[in-house]
Amino acid sequence: MFFDNQITLKKTRKERQMDTDDTKETLQSKRPTILIVDDVKDDRDLFGIWFEKVCKPPFLAKNSTAALKILRERKEQGFKVDIALIDVGLGPESGVELSNTIKKQYPSMLVLLMTGAIMDNYGYLHTDIQCVVKAGEENKLVPLVMNFWRTEHLRKDLGKKLSLILEQFPHKDRIKGVIRTPYEDFEALDGIIQRADGIERYIRWVIYRYSEHPGMVDFGLTVGRGCPGRCEPCQTGKITENVTSLTPPEMVAQFLHLLDSFQAFGFLEEGYEFSLNYTCGNDFIFNAENVIRSIEMLAEIRELPISFIITTIGNTAVFRKYLPMLSKYLVKIYLSGHSLDPEKRNWFLPMTEGQSLFEQREILAELHQTTGKRSTYCHLLTKGFNDSSEDIRQIAEFCQGWPFDVKVMPIADGCSQKYPEVVTPEDVRIFVDKLQDRGVDARARFVVGPKNATCGTTIPYEEIRKKSVAMGNVRRHVRRTRP
Repeated sequence: MFFDNQITLKKTRKERQMDTDDTKETLQSKRPTILIVDDVKDDRDLFGIWFEKVCKPPFLAKNSTAALKILRERKEQGFKVDIALIDVGLGPESGVELSNTIKKQYPSMLVLLMTGAIMDNYGYLHTDIQCVVKAGEENKLVPLVMNFWRTEHLRKDLGKKLSLILEQFPHKDRIKGVIRTPYEDFEALDGIIQRADGIERYIRWVIYRYSEHPGMVDFGLTVGRGCPGRCEPCQTGKITENVTSLTPPEMVAQFLHLLDSFQAFGFLEEGYEFSLNYTCGNDFIFNAENVIRSIEMLAEIRELPISFIITTIGNTAVFRKYLPMLSKYLVKIYLSGHSLDPEKRNWFLPMTEGQSLFEQREILAELHQTTGKRSTYCHLLTKGFNDSSEDIRQIAEFCQGWPFDVKVMPIADGCSQKYPEVVTPEDVRIFVDKLQDRGVDARARFVVGPKNATCGTTIPYEEIRKKSVAMGNVRRHVRRTRP
């Protein structure tokens, strides 16, 4: 089946039981009924061909009148439509208005609004209507829509657990216009934070899984839009428009939206652990109070086993003041070292000038005594900069005898103009092997998703710039119609 070849979905326990009973349909074998509404005939026909591979023969409509007629006739015949996939622009009509009308008349139907970007009419959508990217590629649009449909089925079994979380944290609407882009074992979420000042701030956060941690689901949360750190490889620091530190409810809202992705990938069930990594944008040292407050809030969730990771370039004064507040939580610190040569590190991470990694090591060792969590020294392997035998010796001496392990990652292509040479997986493995030969607990971490979008330090600037322009600052014109 086409859908099975695009994204591997983790089945729930209930589905695994269903697999043993050939009298029951699994969610992956059952085909939903879909209505596709698009005023462009070529697009409408093409989507129909795509979805016929995973759905029952699709119903196609060119406008609101035709769409509502199909739904009315199906209802009169005693049948239902499971999914309505609606283009945002229907010629002189509004896809937003049609989406809201359908959701009101058929509340159990999955209604998805197709858009090429986050449009400025997202605020008029019913809360249960989601935006999806109107992708021109079959393997992007179809899996995303089918994941949402799968989500609706999983809600029946998982709704109680999720509803308890949502009741406890009514913050989900702090982020609007969320668009999900799925990849295998990875999903990027793009959305807009809109505050009372009316400024729309685009952010990205992610859900991902690493093959070496099959029982773990990782969240990459954004601490802020843009960053004052100006680190050499970090593209987040190159965002200069609407730079903002996020509030605790805005960080919690990311988590709540990620739970929808959980369900889409079938992860929200017993047997999984969940890790929240504050890594995607900005740095803990510039927004420490809000990060800690969000951890305090999320730690109150009893329905899911959650641990926390803070990825940071480090600051001695911030560590001394704030890390003791984390002693009662399951928090691990990822210290972005990248070089133990002060001159090289100050060039790579300008905001670390005058800071001592050795003083920060002492503070992290104290945190280890209360939490039992070792810290991780992170090394972004960059050819010609920090890949020498001297770098290996310095890392080994820094970590040995201290509660540290080491994570080595390749710098993404294009992230350093001064050191542009490509770092291969084999380069990373060799570096890790040499650290292990010195008795260091070292591991390799490789790219997940496009250009490792799980971390702001490794998204090429051009990708962020295009995404920001397309989704956060300049949007194509769409007629705004209030339903």
